[in-house]
Order: sequence, then C-alpha cells, then structure tokens
Amino acid sequence: MSQNFPNPFNPSTSFKINLLGAGVCDVKIYDISGKQIHGEILTTDGSELVYNFNGGEMASGVYFFKFSSNNNVIVKKAILIK
Repeated sequence: MSQNFPNPFNPSTSFKINLLGAGVCDVKIYDISGKQIHGEILTTDGSELVYNFNGGEMASGVYFFKFSSNNNVIVKKAILIK
C-alpha cells in the first residue's frame, strides 16, 4: 500500500492498495483523538485498488487511515488542510 497522494490534502486524497489475490479490505478512519469517523468495506479481484476519499465535510487536522485485510493491518497518517 502506498502513502496517500496528495498529503496534505484538500479536500480529497487517494491510496493505492495491492492485495495478494481477490479479497476484502476493511477501511476505518480515525481522528487525532482516536474516534472512528468513517468506515467501509472494499472488495477487489486482485488487481490494484485505488481508494479515493473526500474529506470535504471534515475539519482540518490529522487523520489515521487503517486498512485491514487477510490478517494484515496498515495505518497511514494523512493531513487535511482547508
């Protein structure tokens, strides 16, 4: 998985995700206090997946994007600047 681009972002950003084979990726987004503010399930056929996120309704700040798939967890930090 790659770091989001652009970072800092306003209001949208994207992550490239490569899973080994078809599967499901659970995405959760947390604010700086650790409160979950968004979550969704992504499915892929094994090809590269691009996850686009729009933070237009969110306040400026630091956010953590947690991606979980097949017993693997990756957390990336992203900064929203308005």
